[in-house]
Formats: sequence, C-alpha cells, structure tokens
Amino acid sequence: MREFLIEDISSYDLFFELVKFNSKINQVIYLTGEIGSGKTTLVQNYIKFLDKKKNAYSPTFSIINEYMLDNCTLYHYDLYRIENYRELQEIGIDYYFKQKANHLIEWPEKFTKYLPKPDVIIEISYIEYFRRLRVLRNEK
Repeated sequence: MREFLIEDISSYDLFFELVKFNSKINQVIYLTGEIGSGKTTLVQNYIKFLDKKKNAYSPTFSIINEYMLDNCTLYHYDLYRIENYRELQEIGIDYYFKQKANHLIEWPEKFTKYLPKPDVIIEISYIEYFRRLRVLRNEK
C-alpha cells in the first residue's frame, strides 16, 4: 500500500505519474471514501490528466459517464443511489464491463460480489485541508 497527500489540484498530476495506472487498458479501479472525500474530484482530475480537452462531470444522476479519450475509453460509475442488483442489471452494468475500457467505480463496496475484481483500490479520506489517498493494488 502506498499513501499520498493531495495538497492542491496540481498534486493530482504528480499522483497520477507516480501511480501509473493510466498506462494499462481494461483496469478496474475502486474508489472508496465518505461522501465529499473527493472521489469525483479525483476522476475529474484524472480525465484532465489524460486529455486536457475533456471535462468530466459527476455521474450522480446518470450513474455512468463514458469518456472517449485519446488512448482509451473510460467509464465512471457512481453507485451511491443504486439500491440492489436488479437496478445494476437495469442500467446494463454487464454490458459496460464487457467493453474494452478502464472502469472507475465510486461506492463499489455496495456491490463487490457483482463487480469485477479491482486492479487498484484507492481509499480517499479528507483530513483537515488535505486529501489522503491510499492505493492498494490487487492481483486478479
């Protein structure tokens, strides 16, 4: 496990360079943390890191956002409002995971038995004025 402190927006670029999870396609990345800890902010900065021309938006109401980037397709999921597996099926979750893409999933702990195993888990916590990112890599 590696731990990082994010002091400001510019710290994200260094974090993405150090972690290097942008170099692989078909990764599943779980993002965990309390409401307001910075999961969506991390994804927004990640997308900007990969493609300066793209803007990312929260998938709170759409549940899934798709981003066609220069090097890959990225799906950003926010499962906070999903209440059961039937709702996951209704939004076509199985279809998305069959796509050749990277998958960043907020609130995965609600449905871990239905989701692909993660390559990376990023635990985010907000401590005073900093965000702490703990990165765990899983072996599939």
